[in-house]
Amino acid sequence: MIDTISRVGLLRTVLSIIASRIAIKLGVLTSFLALGHALGAEAFGHYAVISASIYIAFQLSNCGMRQASSHIIGQDPASEYAIVRALSLAFPAALSIFIAMVWALSQYSDANPLKANILPVILAGLGAVSVSFTQGINLGRGQIGAFNLTEILMQFVSSFIIMILYALSLLGVIELGLQMAIWALASGFAVAGAYGLLRVLPIEASRAEGLSALRMLLALFRHGWVYALVLLLLTINSRLAVYFLAWTDPATAGQYFVAQRLSEAFLEISSAIGLVLFSIGARAQDPSQALAQSAVMSRVLIFVSLVTGLLLVLSLPEIIRQMFPNSGTIGLAPVLILVATLPFTALNRTIYQVLAGLGQPWIGGLGYGGAVLLNAGFAIALVPKLGISGAVTGLLAGQIFVSVILLYFIQCKYSLPASMFIFIRASDFSQIRNKALRALERPDR
Repeated sequence: MIDTISRVGLLRTVLSIIASRIAIKLGVLTSFLALGHALGAEAFGHYAVISASIYIAFQLSNCGMRQASSHIIGQDPASEYAIVRALSLAFPAALSIFIAMVWALSQYSDANPLKANILPVILAGLGAVSVSFTQGINLGRGQIGAFNLTEILMQFVSSFIIMILYALSLLGVIELGLQMAIWALASGFAVAGAYGLLRVLPIEASRAEGLSALRMLLALFRHGWVYALVLLLLTINSRLAVYFLAWTDPATAGQYFVAQRLSEAFLEISSAIGLVLFSIGARAQDPSQALAQSAVMSRVLIFVSLVTGLLLVLSLPEIIRQMFPNSGTIGLAPVLILVATLPFTALNRTIYQVLAGLGQPWIGGLGYGGAVLLNAGFAIALVPKLGISGAVTGLLAGQIFVSVILLYFIQCKYSLPASMFIFIRASDFSQIRNKALRALERPDR
């Protein structure tokens, strides 16, 4: 039941995750600025493709185990230990999928260093699979803080290492190159994965009863393959244009990567709220109540994304100019189109997570599957002519398509109008403010 988490506890969790994620995103953007200075636009474009490939493989390799284990543990906590053993059995196959995917996506150019050195991919894979498997247990237990810490570690560690390397390069001790940047990225996954395993494995070792590992693994796959497909499509949709740009001009791929990641920084609030709503939805027995709780968040996030989009318009061209002083900056048109994607992306992240927690992930597959096709079609037609403007146009079309699909589904299945999730109400901010104040003043019940 949603009542198992008090509203005060929910707001305190959301506030703490928002604060930590915004802080880490600022650190990540700072490390991007340093890395862009050190590598230059073209090499940074290759880094963008490698990063995109690793995150796509990250979603594919977990095979939906994170979401499936979260949902099953949320409904039946006694199944936790059988799930841990099943995930251990699946680990080698998931790691193989990760390595094969990253290697395949790295074949687009001889300038991509992963064609000659697969070792950082193996390190990243070990960490990524560990993270995705253990995060499901965290969500199922309702341990949102532990989930959030693994997300933070993935980004903080790599950003910290990059900043150390950049400082050493300024002192003339080393030359910060693309290979070092890839190792730093892989190290973030490795540290986060080690932390996740340390939280789970000692507990699992003390309890060995439950279903057989193979039976549970088959149950997880049956339950989770739809989640895996949706998350894969979601990740591909957000990073697809990087590949089309890299094939034509790696320097513009780097610019697009920075622009897209900066826009994601403005959406960290919706990501934080989304993972909390997924955990609640996984344990909810009243779908309408869970959706009503998400509707207030959705309305506010859409409004906030429109306001903060102005900051993106003002800051993005200057940030790219500072990163790549010899390669020009991004034009106003693609920035405005990118800003237009923010409210749709915020809406989609919030609504899809609660629907997935309620056991309805397949609708996301329909939405994001269509989005990928639209995105790819626009990229093929427009990127050769318009460059970044064509890339962000495809991204916008895809996000609009997802919003229409999700809202139509909610209206048909739960009889909740689309306007309930879109248009801000005068009472929304006061409700969130009052709950936030109580969350700060009172302990969790």
